[in-house]
Amino acid sequence: PDSGLVRVAGQDLGLLDAIAAQTAYAGVTFEQARVSGTRVQTCEGSSVDRQPDGSIPESVQCTTVDAVLTTGPASGTAISFGISPETVRSGVVAGDRLQVARYPPVEGQPELYAFVDFAREVPLGLLAGCFALLVVVMARWRGLMSLVGLLLAYVTIALFVLPALRHEESPTLVGAVGSTAIMSVILYSTHGVSRKTTTAFLGTVAGIWTSAGLA
Repeated sequence: PDSGLVRVAGQDLGLLDAIAAQTAYAGVTFEQARVSGTRVQTCEGSSVDRQPDGSIPESVQCTTVDAVLTTGPASGTAISFGISPETVRSGVVAGDRLQVARYPPVEGQPELYAFVDFAREVPLGLLAGCFALLVVVMARWRGLMSLVGLLLAYVTIALFVLPALRHEESPTLVGAVGSTAIMSVILYSTHGVSRKTTTAFLGTVAGIWTSAGLA
């Protein structure tokens, strides 16, 4: 019977792909969930389970994760979703925190949840903090300004490049404009305003737009 779960390993991805295509990701949200347990069950083989000899097994072992949402308006709700063999081998145990994508109901289908990644905010935050501290200690003011430039580059990507691509603007033009803006910020914030920096900036911009023109 159709349980409404997203099948990943030996599971049917067609429904998930169809929802993403029909909604253009409208309404899709990303939440965190805490694993309460896993279940192994037998699923019908599909094209994603194709063997090296080209054959598709009649049945495969699928792993389903039972979890509880810890963020968002549905926090506390129990959910289930499939995970791939690679994810299973990496080790998913009760208590793990995961990032999941929520796909809203479409054409009579129930809402679906899919595994995205393990929640890594704390270790990545500590690593980023150590990196930033090391940069400032080693390069002092120039290091601090380079971090500011890097932050502004991320802001440009998040607020300009990605939204423009999502609205189907020209990828070449978006890439060229975004790269120009990012390089202008990074070069001048890191090396300061000088003839040498301006020369480097103009050379970089010329290379960007020449490449865009030839693309």
